[in-house]
Amino acid sequence: MKKVFYILAGIILLLVMAGAGIYLARYYDRYFDEQKTVSTDEIKTIVEVDENYLRLYNHAGGYAINYPKSYRPDLTLAALKSEFADDQNNIEVYSDNFDDKISDAKAYIGYSNGFLTRDKDIKVEMNKYTVINGRLAHLSKWQRAPLARVKNDRNHYLCAMLVENSRQVYTIIMKSSQPIDDAEFMKMVKSFKPVSLNQSAANTCYQSQPKKWNAETRRFYEQNFGDQASLKWGIYEPTAPGKMKNLTWLEDRLDYDFHFLIRYQNLDKPLPLKELQTAWENQKCVELTLQLGFEFADSAAPYNPQGTPLAEFNQNIIPELLNGKFDAYLNQYAKDIKSFGHPILFRPNNEMNGDWCVYCSYHYGNDADLYIKAWQYIYDIFAANQVDNVLWVWNPHDLSFPDFAWNSYLNYFPGSEYVDIIGLTGYNTGTYYEGERWREFADIYNPLYAEYSQHFALPFMITEFGSNSVGGDKSQWLRDMFRHIDNYPRIKAAIFFSATDMDSNGQPARVYRIDENEAVLNVIQEGLDRYK
Repeated sequence: MKKVFYILAGIILLLVMAGAGIYLARYYDRYFDEQKTVSTDEIKTIVEVDENYLRLYNHAGGYAINYPKSYRPDLTLAALKSEFADDQNNIEVYSDNFDDKISDAKAYIGYSNGFLTRDKDIKVEMNKYTVINGRLAHLSKWQRAPLARVKNDRNHYLCAMLVENSRQVYTIIMKSSQPIDDAEFMKMVKSFKPVSLNQSAANTCYQSQPKKWNAETRRFYEQNFGDQASLKWGIYEPTAPGKMKNLTWLEDRLDYDFHFLIRYQNLDKPLPLKELQTAWENQKCVELTLQLGFEFADSAAPYNPQGTPLAEFNQNIIPELLNGKFDAYLNQYAKDIKSFGHPILFRPNNEMNGDWCVYCSYHYGNDADLYIKAWQYIYDIFAANQVDNVLWVWNPHDLSFPDFAWNSYLNYFPGSEYVDIIGLTGYNTGTYYEGERWREFADIYNPLYAEYSQHFALPFMITEFGSNSVGGDKSQWLRDMFRHIDNYPRIKAAIFFSATDMDSNGQPARVYRIDENEAVLNVIQEGLDRYK
């Protein structure tokens, strides 16, 4: 009997010791050896591994990874990613959890790596599945031609996607200006380990930076976007400001004069200087939206693609820009804006986190840095031409498509020194298309405003918005919008998108027009009355 007792006691002791060992191992991996701690705070802890490597514990991301001591860690957006860099290399680490999303690990890997077979302008060196530390993993390696206008261009890529389970994937991607040593990269990948997550860890909030504006533009900014500025309204009316007849009728009907107009354009045409002047003469400022790309193939246009299919050319528009192809166009564009002299809300390449845009990183190996380089390149051309009458509006879509960490809107932010106003765009698209749903104004802007307020200490504007009439009561949607919008004091302007999106058969799909019927017009007139 005693023998059985001792055997059972021994087994229990072994189990306890094993459990304690597992616990201590986990405790060690989370809380590390204090003797080796280099730095620690609520976001991160860094410990020394050996003479060559440090280990980062990203508490906001929920993982640990080793990195060379020569690299500089950047946890500015710790909840989104970890970054490590030296003069030639940059490494990014992402965590994607699909518990509340329609995607899964398989869809993530398939969609994220589609460019490897789609992009004709890259050289693919690796594209395979393997097993790393007992996890299914996907490895890819590729390179593109270096960009002429980007100093120390990191055009070599190596990426590992580690599948924790069907709902969780971790991504480690290296970008380098030199061919990448696979063995060194794999040392980092094999050191990767999920750890406990601290979701309360804070992120950096970007602060406004002083700018060199002319006196009129500075007054305009303070009057319309300063802390004490009140909410003002604008509209996209498709014919204005080129033709003012429809807009004049609408303003008379609503008994309200809009402050802002939207003007879209591509690279096909020069600056619409006459339209800017018409708008200003009518006491309106234009939100000038320059979207990189070409709408039509026109052999007479000086910068239009020659001998290349338009769709294919547009898909390569960021490299074309950063190779200097549009320097002459952009320099003339900047000179013309300078000659106009009055304030302009300049919104280049909006909704960049949507794969329907040719400047989305989905089209460029999931590398949002190229978008940032393009933004900064255009900005520097304006600065070189001493343009001092532009307010730069950076404007993602409220939903990222695809909704993956590498495509987060935050990856596209070029820096506070390059941005003056944060644009918010969220539509109630209605239910015309399968998979879309009716979203009330507060459903869109309550979470959007709260999230952006955590990241940006710059003024906000709703750069374009609207409600479809397919799928619900548009008039009631607008009433609710007017009831809620004053809850967002940092939003200084809101611009109605008064147009209709057609489906592929030319039928109305999303009817956003604010002159759709008398009921809609009456609601808007009543709502605008208190802003006159």
